[in-house]
Amino acid sequence: MRVKQATGIAFVIVGVGLILLGIFNLNNLLFMSNITGLSNLPVYESLVIEPVLYGVLALFDGLCIMSAARRLSAVLYFAGNATWFLGILELSNNLSIPTLEIARYQSVMLYFLAAFLFFVTALLINTAGGGRKSRGKEERRKLGRSGDEDDLKVHL
Repeated sequence: MRVKQATGIAFVIVGVGLILLGIFNLNNLLFMSNITGLSNLPVYESLVIEPVLYGVLALFDGLCIMSAARRLSAVLYFAGNATWFLGILELSNNLSIPTLEIARYQSVMLYFLAAFLFFVTALLINTAGGGRKSRGKEERRKLGRSGDEDDLKVHL
């Protein structure tokens, strides 16, 4: 197993673990301790929302690390990570003072939407195939021909 795949798998495992931790904390706070109400919003933010968001980010990162093939996609993944972190920071600041004003959370939604668009664009760039010529050479290599025979033919 290569280092790239091992690192990606480690990130995926950490991401799933953080998501499960957030779900476990939600179960404990909501059903076991019966902690509800607007004044308890900072508790949910630190024990439920942040682990889930960091877990989703680690999951995305693990999948991106395992499939990264182009430099431009890595740059876009990095931009998506930075935007995701800004969204988490903005959400954390908004939830530290319990309020439900929609205008305060609009920028958070825009950060996460921008991060998602960065991730999707990077994924599309990463999975985009080469031109028709490069695919033809790969097919010839699979068949056992080097592709140089076509260059040596003399066309009359």
